[in-house]
Parts: sequence; structure tokens; C-alpha cells
Amino acid sequence: MPVGHEDEWNTPFEVSNPTLLFPKNVRGIGRPDNTSRILSQGEEPPLVKTCGKCKKKGHNRRTCKDPVG
Repeated sequence: MPVGHEDEWNTPFEVSNPTLLFPKNVRGIGRPDNTSRILSQGEEPPLVKTCGKCKKKGHNRRTCKDPVG
């Protein structure tokens, strides 16, 4: 079945000039973060980590930004 010359083809505008869009969501690399969940009845929230070096809450000794000393 002959196709003919490319100049004789009838191509729709959508095919000849496609509009490319980004994907709606991109999956991240690596293990997903642990998202917070609704606690069961009687369950207590986890304790906030406290740094053993500067005694501030929210980080630990390994990730402390205070200078060594």
C-alpha cells in the first residue's frame, strides 16, 4: 500500500504542532518521608527530640549547628 509523498499528506494541526505539558506529579527518589498520622484514642504524641549538646528541642547531637566545644 503506497503512502505517497510527504507533501501530499493531510496532517491535523494538533499532530504537526503538539503542545507538550509537564507531568502532573513527579515521584521523588528514595524512600518516602514518614508522614504524620492521626493518633489512636489513648495514644500519646511522640516526644520531641532534644539535643544532648545544646539542650534545645527539634534536633539531636549529630545535627546540632552549635560549634564544637
